[in-house]
Amino acid sequence: MGNPKNTSSKLTPSQKCKVLFHLGYPKTASTWLQDNIFGFESEKFICPWGARAGHAIDHFVLTSGFVFDPQVVRSELQESILQSMDSDRVVVISEETLIGDICAERYWGLETIRRISLCFPNAKVMLCIREQKKIIYSAYGEYIRGGGTQTIRQFIETDKSRPGTGPVCRSDALLYDSVISHLQKVFGEDSVLVLPTELLASDPKGFVQRLLAFLDLEGEVSPHESVAHVGLGAFTLAVARFANQVRLSQFKNWNFFLRVLDKVIPKSLNKVVELKNRSIVAEFVGDTFNASNQKTSKLISQDLSDFGYSI
Repeated sequence: MGNPKNTSSKLTPSQKCKVLFHLGYPKTASTWLQDNIFGFESEKFICPWGARAGHAIDHFVLTSGFVFDPQVVRSELQESILQSMDSDRVVVISEETLIGDICAERYWGLETIRRISLCFPNAKVMLCIREQKKIIYSAYGEYIRGGGTQTIRQFIETDKSRPGTGPVCRSDALLYDSVISHLQKVFGEDSVLVLPTELLASDPKGFVQRLLAFLDLEGEVSPHESVAHVGLGAFTLAVARFANQVRLSQFKNWNFFLRVLDKVIPKSLNKVVELKNRSIVAEFVGDTFNASNQKTSKLISQDLSDFGYSI
């Protein structure tokens, strides 16, 4: 790698540079991407804020919109970006909740996209999606592990007796076509990559090669670890929900206790509760996402029905 050029100059919004923003979604194997690709392949990627870029939340979410300054962000990333411009590496800002977080009732994606575009209008953007019933079910487990107390039905359904309120997990946030259309409008169709997480599960190498091709990176990357994150069983989550209600989960080593409990609870018991919860999700979802998934398939040139999405 050569020496960075023009390190004394300031980056401008119109300046073309190799920057990839991985926006999410949560529960779409983001940790695997961060640990096995972005943070592992140092010859291809630079992660100035770490493999998981918490600083991105500081700038694009937590900073007040009244004082947000794109030049502050560009200055903070300037050295890494200039290095990438003098090499074949790509600067990666990867934070799965930039698009929002359905596990925690956070829906700031539109504003973060606006702020990113102000800083780097020529950036490339990556979004991973997942079949909606599966992502809702997985998000509920994350919600309970984070201290949530609601049933899965309460997690996804609006309480009509309380106007002006909504569920933690809003189904309209999973209308992928609306998000993708907006990203393509802001950054350009050729600058937006959308990959189903199901492709990663069935063809990890093909998934990564599509990412490399999108970034015009040569060579191959062979993932050194498979995607394998198994959450707590459904009955264990029910125990955890009760514990959250009575504040038992605040005790030290509670998560360790849950993992031990999960190993001793009969799998058949976990399965019974899981089937019940999945049926609640399936009944709630119905055909809600069919039209959106049809549009998404066209937008990303990928038939999502091949991966089990309702079309």
